[in-house]
Amino acid sequence: MPRSTILAATFVAAIGASLACSTGSQPTPPPAKPVTPAPAPSAAPPAASGTKPAPPPNAQKKELPREKRVAPPADWETMYDPVRGYSFEVPKGTTEEHNESKDGVDVYIGTTPKPSELTILVVAFKDKKLTIDDLFKTSEGILKEFGFLLSHSKEEMLSDDYGLALGSLTDKDGKKYKVKILVATDVTDNYIMIVGTTENEFKAHEQEIDQIWGSFTMYSGGASGNS
Repeated sequence: MPRSTILAATFVAAIGASLACSTGSQPTPPPAKPVTPAPAPSAAPPAASGTKPAPPPNAQKKELPREKRVAPPADWETMYDPVRGYSFEVPKGTTEEHNESKDGVDVYIGTTPKPSELTILVVAFKDKKLTIDDLFKTSEGILKEFGFLLSHSKEEMLSDDYGLALGSLTDKDGKKYKVKILVATDVTDNYIMIVGTTENEFKAHEQEIDQIWGSFTMYSGGASGNS
């Protein structure tokens, strides 16, 4: 098993830990709905009975500033969560390793196909008091629950609603990984996205990492109040 895939497996194995303790809040759990691939724009529409969730055509959305994004290829798939109101793009063949809603915290873990085999972690929860800086600190607490020591640097405010940082992860066996951490806040909803791989493989796949976090989109007001 590639070490980047081990990262996803380790996240999955640690899901039993209480993420509510990391967020410092006890929100009401929403109904659990899986994040599932929406059809690619060029794909033929599926039959009504088999339609997968996709962002409504007229939905208000809060994207990252265009100049901060690296556009993903047109044939990538859209992963959309209609309950938490977010989406992002992934390469075709990305596998969902874990998807769970527990104690008001939603956790998605996925792995992109070869050759990159990147690990994608998305944590979503409600807390209207948190700031972008709070979310960076929360990301460290969440990774600690997973048995990882996370340190981050080069924090950058991408907009009023989004922040980005470069992170280094060390697991309990001393293995090292490198990740990009995107945090976002949308009035009461908060999102933490971590995308990465082993330290040695990071540079070779950094563009794909940037394409994934750069496609993250929220579907409502945003901290700035602009949609």
